Amino acid sequence: LRAGGRVANEHATAAAAAAQIAAAQEQGVGRERRRVDVRRVDVVQARAVGHGPDGGAVAATARDGASIRREGDREHRRSSDALHAARTRRRVPQRQEAAALRQRLESEQARRRRIEQEQSQAASAAAAQAAVPASKPVEAPENRPATPSAPAQPVRVALSPAREPVITKPAVRWETCDRPQYPRASLRAEEEGVTVVSLQINAEGLVTAGSIRESSGHRRLDEETLSALSRCRFKPATTDGVPTATTGIYRFAWNLR
Repeated sequence: LRAGGRVANEHATAAAAAAQIAAAQEQGVGRERRRVDVRRVDVVQARAVGHGPDGGAVAATARDGASIRREGDREHRRSSDALHAARTRRRVPQRQEAAALRQRLESEQARRRRIEQEQSQAASAAAAQAAVPASKPVEAPENRPATPSAPAQPVRVALSPAREPVITKPAVRWETCDRPQYPRASLRAEEEGVTVVSLQINAEGLVTAGSIRESSGHRRLDEETLSALSRCRFKPATTDGVPTATTGIYRFAWNLR
């Protein structure tokens, strides 16, 4: 029983001591927190007025900021002055060119006005000169006695017969084309005959149109005749030596002998 009582007392004593220690620790933590808060307030106030542990750094930072702003203002002014000078240098040649152009335009306008004035003066002088009639001396008619006139003789005119114009017909220039060739089918069929074609030939000797005037009785022979002659150049027809357009009639005979 005594041992149990001592153990219970020791437990109670230990619990009381632990409670005291915890209370003391809480009080110490509270005091430490209050000291930290007070120090923070002092530091903030010191920085605000520029005094205290960090006051010198704050003042130096403020001075550096002001110096940087002043330097930035000076640099901005220098840049603005340089830009203005560059723009001014660019404007000077442009103004000079514009002035020279205006001077040339004014001189050209003055020259045109002078020419127009001279032309108008010349036209006015010509009109005035044309308006004045040329005066010629008028001779007084002489009083001559009238003489009897001889009877009028009939006039004889020799009439020559009208001359017929000299006309030449167009001629084929065979050196400019190939003669019509026998179609193979016509050779095998032993086709023969005479084809007469009508060709319209202009003044340059070119065929402008053509047609079959008389058939040979075989379509292949007629088509070959018209096609070959249409590709030829002609010596054009002439009237008194002048080339003229005309229509020519041409016969082409097809025979196997």
